[in-house]
Amino acid sequence: MRSLAARYLIPLAPWTILGVAAVLRLWGLGYSFSNDELSALLRLQTTSFVTLIQQGVVPDFHPAGVQVFLWIWVRLGGMSEEWVRLPFVLSGLGAVGLTYVLGRRWFGTSSGLIASAAMAVLSFPVLYSQLARPYASGMLWILVLLWAWDRFLFDPGSRRAGALLGYGGILSVALAVCMYNHYFSFLLAGIIGLSGLFFVRGRKAIAYLLSGLVAVLLFLPHLKVSMLHFGEGGLGTWLGPPPLSWPWDHWVSVFNASPPLAAGMLVPLVLALVRRVPGARVQPRLLLMWWGLPLAVAYTYSLWVNPVAQHSILIFGLPLLLLALAAPFRALGEQTAAWAAVGILALGGTLTVLVTQDHKERQFADFREAADFIAARQDAIDEGKAVLALNSNSTWYLGFYHDRILGTPLLTDGVRDMEGLRTLRMRLDSCQAEEIVFVSVRPCPPETYAMLADRYPVLLGRLDQDGLAWGVHRSVSGSAGVEEPSQEILRSLVAGFEAQDTLMEGQLADTAWYTKGSGSLSMPAGHEFSPALSVAVEGNVRAWISADVLWTEGHGEPQLVAAVVSQAGETLYWRSSQVRIFVDAGSASRIHLFIAPDENIPPGAVLHAYVWNPGGASLSVDQLQIKLLKP
Repeated sequence: MRSLAARYLIPLAPWTILGVAAVLRLWGLGYSFSNDELSALLRLQTTSFVTLIQQGVVPDFHPAGVQVFLWIWVRLGGMSEEWVRLPFVLSGLGAVGLTYVLGRRWFGTSSGLIASAAMAVLSFPVLYSQLARPYASGMLWILVLLWAWDRFLFDPGSRRAGALLGYGGILSVALAVCMYNHYFSFLLAGIIGLSGLFFVRGRKAIAYLLSGLVAVLLFLPHLKVSMLHFGEGGLGTWLGPPPLSWPWDHWVSVFNASPPLAAGMLVPLVLALVRRVPGARVQPRLLLMWWGLPLAVAYTYSLWVNPVAQHSILIFGLPLLLLALAAPFRALGEQTAAWAAVGILALGGTLTVLVTQDHKERQFADFREAADFIAARQDAIDEGKAVLALNSNSTWYLGFYHDRILGTPLLTDGVRDMEGLRTLRMRLDSCQAEEIVFVSVRPCPPETYAMLADRYPVLLGRLDQDGLAWGVHRSVSGSAGVEEPSQEILRSLVAGFEAQDTLMEGQLADTAWYTKGSGSLSMPAGHEFSPALSVAVEGNVRAWISADVLWTEGHGEPQLVAAVVSQAGETLYWRSSQVRIFVDAGSASRIHLFIAPDENIPPGAVLHAYVWNPGGASLSVDQLQIKLLKP
């Protein structure tokens, strides 16, 4: 008699994997829409298909496929989180199922079970299967493409005209959908399609080329829009170049952001690279090449041309990576593999429930909570006692959750960089309200909060989501003041410029203006550098630097500078904050600068903070300060 495991465990394992995948993707699906999702929904507010393309697709750096689908989908069932995200959840589930199908076909049931179990529970595919963006859909259609590609090239029966037409038709449609879905699913589909030229033989070659040609013809109506997109170049207006460690960072992000787990997965990676699977039509090395080429393109393009590298754009090749890593486990018996899959579901699912929920909160701003935060102060805003400063692409994002957001915010285009911070400062200078409600639902320079604290020094309350969603109240009346930064200060140094011997040759003490003590440093036009305040640093350096500056007159670009210099005199890090961001000529203010170098600083390095005054400005400087912060 067959064992219970053989009778029930092995046949039920794929369905159990799908069930766990469904629970993880459907559980908590109604959380607040993310910035990208609300951006897409805002761009659906058009009256015709033509305006949808003009206003909803052209301004975005994505092909039209998902946007057009959503335009139809929300008209069928509305814009609730659950309804809008449902097709993407189903796409994610389909990707889990097809991972099993392809794994079993190429390497056997054991590899298919292990790869699909990992797809079911890893937080990376779970999270991006819940978002109404082109990630889960791209995964699904890449796998549909691969299924048709495999059948077309390798099935003995595919030589028949009917089979060639059927598989070729699916191949054309899947390739076209990948092209319309996302430019990186387009890239991966193109790589897979070109790879087929090395396998196709005989009269199949003509049919294969015709399938690709049909897909290209299907994409032609979108070509003009794509040319506009590629003319923009990338995401450099808000996304910085990736660090040198970005490929490893991506590898870690795939495996639940766990460095130990990521390190452990290097073992099957090496096995997949060095071992050939006897009899397999698709080898693990080919899958790894398909996964790795888009990563290399994203990384090198971001370094040398324009930043596009984000972990999300590489999710389309994730099933291929997991299939390659599972290939060495084909030698396991099916019963052992089924138990291993159950273990992956139990352990991985438990960890992902915790990691994913935390990851969701940290990565995506909670627009619903931010709208509630504003609503709690709406009466004060309506009465003119408070003013709203909103760091967001659009007030519509918050109005989606709370239609009582009234008044004109100080800014709605966002504090994206230091120039945006200057705009905020100029509007704050003319603001007469007793209280400011500052809500940021996108990242902004950390100096923003210091600028607010300078003008509204009493903190009434703050919602902090790791810098991605903030709600801040600051008032001129109250009992308790705050001082930025709020992080733990390890060491603080200050130069008050009180004594003549602290000054450089030709620079004088200014006793007419100072913020503390009895004097400040006078820097007449032509005196380029203030004395530097210096401190030894190493490791993970984070520091807050500030100085009180009176810009007396003149032009130029005076700056507050932080420079980390090695023991050998090499500049390891340099960043500055322009004085004009915080103060205009003829005025005084506190200048702020936050530094956090990407790389660890070697022992023996020194952090220098000073005022650099190129050009013809006349300045007075007081209370130059360095605060070293806890890493």
